[in-house]
Amino acid sequence: MTLIVAGCLLAAAVPFPSPAIAAALLSIDDSRLLEGNSGIRTMTFKVHLSAPAATDVFVDYTTQDGTATVADQDYDLVSGTLDFAPGATIATLYVTIHGDTKVEGNEWFKVELTNPVGAGIGRGEAFGTIVNDDETTFTLIAIPDDPYYGGTLPTSFGDYDNDGVPDLPPYKVQAYGGLIDIPGFRELLADGNYHGGAWCDYDRDGDLDFIILGYSGIEGATITPTPTRLLRNDGAAGFVDVAPSQGMNIIGAGETPAWGDFDGDGWPDLFTPYYGNIPPYRSFLYHNNGDGTFTDMAAAAGVDLPGIPPQLRPEGATVADWNDDGHLDLYVASHLFQNDGTGHFTDVRAAVGLPVLFDEGAAWIDYDNDGDLDLFLRGLDGPHLFRNDGGHFTEVTAAAGLGPIATFWGDSWADADGDGDLDLLLVLGDNSTRLMLNQGDGTFVRDPFMDQFNPQADFSAWADIDGDGDVDLAMGGNGSIKRLFRNSLQGNPGYPGSHLAVTVVDSTGHWTELGATVRLHQIDGPPGTTQTRVVGGGAAYMAENEYVVHFGGLASGRYALEIVYPSPAGRRIVVDSLANPILGRLEPSAMAEDAMIVYEDGRVALIAHPHIAGVTPALVRGGTDRLGMPTPSPARVTMTIPVELHAAGRAALAIYDLAGRLVRRLDRGIIEAGVTPVVWDLRDDRGARVPTGVYLGRLTVDGRLAAPRRLLVVR
Repeated sequence: MTLIVAGCLLAAAVPFPSPAIAAALLSIDDSRLLEGNSGIRTMTFKVHLSAPAATDVFVDYTTQDGTATVADQDYDLVSGTLDFAPGATIATLYVTIHGDTKVEGNEWFKVELTNPVGAGIGRGEAFGTIVNDDETTFTLIAIPDDPYYGGTLPTSFGDYDNDGVPDLPPYKVQAYGGLIDIPGFRELLADGNYHGGAWCDYDRDGDLDFIILGYSGIEGATITPTPTRLLRNDGAAGFVDVAPSQGMNIIGAGETPAWGDFDGDGWPDLFTPYYGNIPPYRSFLYHNNGDGTFTDMAAAAGVDLPGIPPQLRPEGATVADWNDDGHLDLYVASHLFQNDGTGHFTDVRAAVGLPVLFDEGAAWIDYDNDGDLDLFLRGLDGPHLFRNDGGHFTEVTAAAGLGPIATFWGDSWADADGDGDLDLLLVLGDNSTRLMLNQGDGTFVRDPFMDQFNPQADFSAWADIDGDGDVDLAMGGNGSIKRLFRNSLQGNPGYPGSHLAVTVVDSTGHWTELGATVRLHQIDGPPGTTQTRVVGGGAAYMAENEYVVHFGGLASGRYALEIVYPSPAGRRIVVDSLANPILGRLEPSAMAEDAMIVYEDGRVALIAHPHIAGVTPALVRGGTDRLGMPTPSPARVTMTIPVELHAAGRAALAIYDLAGRLVRRLDRGIIEAGVTPVVWDLRDDRGARVPTGVYLGRLTVDGRLAAPRRLLVVR
């Protein structure tokens, strides 16, 4: 019905919203809550109306499963209707959260707004994040019987003999955590005093080599001058120091060395920092010539740091592609050296907002899981954490709950509690340690267990030494004595399927990609669910975490993996789902394999994690059975693989390609305890010659598996 008034048509008694109400929008905020180990807690969501209304405004809401599910009793299903009374602009809804002690990451669900009355919807979907607050414990498992007392010796993990167990110079780490001397290694050190050390297969022959920097000239004449040593790994023949032949046997105060392929030619280069106020008065950047030799390019590259004053001496050095352009950059001595891809560097520290700050430790880490790399420095006054905000850095140390605090040196980062974000081990001024657990919201809290445990340290590094998927801890104390601590995460409920180990290799299978960026992104997840790791990164001073990178806190659902390789100028080499579709549909909770090898050419090998130390008792026989170092490596005609048994048993050696296909089975029947050589003629079960590549040898003894061994074939 209409009325005609003075020539105008008027609607009769038909409600029509005022302009203010028509413009009003409803939006819901995200929410976070610590889970707790038991009982229930209440998560609160705020819903906002952008402008007050003259009449009631209504909107329906309901929760939807994400990685947190109602069926798993993570939270209770909630639905209903919110009523904004006239003039009100905020309403609240509540969701009940259930605590548990499962090993899991920060899980999430959604709350959706629908069917508004009296307003529109702006942001109609919010994430509720249940923040994991579970902890782990550590157990001391090894102290060497014969400590290295010659001087300081860094804590750096590397699997020098390819047996699946990362080692810790001068010691070989045994499968059950014992420490025995690497043959001939201590003699090469000659009781010298060393600072940083780092592993890398610089000559791409299939085994890891070691650079270790001498530290001389500061303490005075009482310390025997110690040259830097480059220890080339020659497999069964042991190590040989080739530093003199390369002009690397520098005597000076060397600090934290860093490997990285700075020009993207496939061969890892080496940066070695030295104090600038004593000889050699500079630092070095050695270009890998690809033939076993190096050429110093530091001055031409702009990173020689000549005569740098003591207050800015280069203590920590760390390599990563911080701006994600495919080229490895270098932070050292208050310089952020950005690489143009050719191995030439420009200092951009001031331009990106970083201060001049003396450090005794530096690490590129993604502490907030937003996919970019943040910077950690340990200054004289304690830790400093700088958040990367789109290429500009903001200090967040105080807001994160990390300082100020008097610290010593030897800090390191790792996901100690397996919840998907990186935690920080601080070494305090009295050599005690403090494990700061990342809460997933930008803050850290002290781990009370580590406070009670209170191990003494001055270096620290992390590696999975027992093959169970969580990361274990090595600490150096009193300058030389090493201690190993086993992480107990694997004993907690929910641990299987919650972790993934990734090994990044070049197209021929070599461990040369130090500094590569590895991202694991939770598909359809909220912000803060992209875990980012740097190959070889995390140890902030003189030490080195293991080469393999670890992701924890993985829930049900799909993940995508991306690796950005060190790339030459004009290129950004990325291996992701476009290179191999499997990398875009990973479901760790449903995978039989919890480890993978990713090649630069896009190939992916899914493998079972090498359970080395009794994590799954059915896989071991109560002693150590293993495959020894194959010779020659690489092999061209035949390969001899030692089978080492602690007791007599029925042994079979199966050889697989990296796609998991059986290539050859060598069944030896019953063999006695000790070492028995098995010869492989590099042919498959049909008699055909196998092509060039990396293969996996798996030893089965009485039906039980031993740790796998990489086998390299070159035609």
